[in-house]
Amino acid sequence: MATESSLPRFAIQLIDAYLYDGQVRRSPLRDWAGEPPGSLTVKIEERSVNEERSQVQVQIRVEVVFEFREGAVVDIEAAVRGVFALGSGVDNDFLEAFTKREALVLLWPYLRSTIADIAGLTQTSVAPLPTLDVAQLMELAERLPIGAPPTSKSKLRKPRATASAAAKRSRTASSTQPADD
Repeated sequence: MATESSLPRFAIQLIDAYLYDGQVRRSPLRDWAGEPPGSLTVKIEERSVNEERSQVQVQIRVEVVFEFREGAVVDIEAAVRGVFALGSGVDNDFLEAFTKREALVLLWPYLRSTIADIAGLTQTSVAPLPTLDVAQLMELAERLPIGAPPTSKSKLRKPRATASAAAKRSRTASSTQPADD
């Protein structure tokens, strides 16, 4: 059995992630003045290092705007904060690169889950947030300052049912039906 001292120590490790802020706004489409329905906005809001340089906090905000029924828009906004332990010798350049890339990758599943949970609690239906294209993110991160305007806007689409998904649903439905004897 591995002991704590025998585990590998990384330069930066996630020690906590939590919902920092959230907001839901509903509106008739005719009165909506925000981002257009179907938009997704992501922003790395802040990075703060404690005085001892033993921890860094990174906050990422996501805003999703979608038409949840005909003529009605909902805007779900959530910020997730990650707390990371810093190893010794982490310089500012490494920390900057970490904030733009790895922190976003590590915190993204928390944001996806939070948006889905909030949508469920508000009885609205939103397509799952997309997974991250890490290679594209690496390119984008090189040009993105922390606290910059939103990093991505894309149309959210409901996932299409593929032939294999339809076949799986069909098998599931037939396996739950009583046999005709």
